[in-house]
Amino acid sequence: MGHKLYTLGIDVGGNYIKAVLLKYGNEQVIIDKRIEKIRKRNPSSVAEELLNLLLERNKLNYEDVVYLASTGEGEGVMAMGARDSTVGLATRRSIA
Repeated sequence: MGHKLYTLGIDVGGNYIKAVLLKYGNEQVIIDKRIEKIRKRNPSSVAEELLNLLLERNKLNYEDVVYLASTGEGEGVMAMGARDSTVGLATRRSIA
């Protein structure tokens, strides 16, 4: 496989949000991950911050991501944030 494929995964729970960035080539490799406590913040905002952080730290753009998966309470959070955010752009792009 000549080029790399990247996927993002996010799990939004009641207290924590976990995000992971994977690279697919000859093998699946976790290249970055992050866990953040929600505290009294908006879960959608925390999720978007985490995804942006993973992309920035690895010098990637949303266009480099071929799939964004969410689980837990994240499915509702990601759908709510999908209207105007960059998270929504990645979500819509992965479905198209």
